[in-house]
Amino acid sequence: MRIIAGELGGRRLRPVKSTAVRSTADRVKESLFNIIAAELPHAYVLDLFCGSGALGLESLSRGADRAVFVDQGRSALRCTHDNIAQLGAELSSEVLAVDAGRALRQLSGRGDRFSVIFADPPYGEGWPKRLLQWVAESDCRREHGVLVIEHHKKDPPGDAPPGFSEWTSRRFGDTVITIWRWSRSSPTTEQAPDQHE
Repeated sequence: MRIIAGELGGRRLRPVKSTAVRSTADRVKESLFNIIAAELPHAYVLDLFCGSGALGLESLSRGADRAVFVDQGRSALRCTHDNIAQLGAELSSEVLAVDAGRALRQLSGRGDRFSVIFADPPYGEGWPKRLLQWVAESDCRREHGVLVIEHHKKDPPGDAPPGFSEWTSRRFGDTVITIWRWSRSSPTTEQAPDQHE
């Protein structure tokens, strides 16, 4: 597992040593970051169910200003802290040991606003629909931004909430990456046609 591109490109990342954590494959990550590359310079990034922190750290490598990493698992939190330290990203990173719902409330309450939000929850527990709704209801979003949810093909997130439009959806075997754009000033935004791999 590695940082694919940017300032830290090629640097190795430590994976989480737990069967309960599913790491995003490099080919999936590369496809994802090719799509959202233009969103990352100076972005504030929220990485929910961060695991090893790979998505947030890739974002920092590609020009994001700050990343907040959220997880509850001890092994994931330890791995994220280690990877942040290994890459020297402490000044632009924060790690929260709370669940995703509490993190969104806590970050909203203290005034944090994000333009890129990642969520890579466990498969098979109905998380995608809940996360899409929680993020839509949260006040921790900037005026415009993108939400990325990695999910199983049999556990779709459902319809876009008001203010959100599905940008694209890419399938890699059983794994699907669905990306939405949001605009807090308009109930709808332009929708790009779905694409699948």
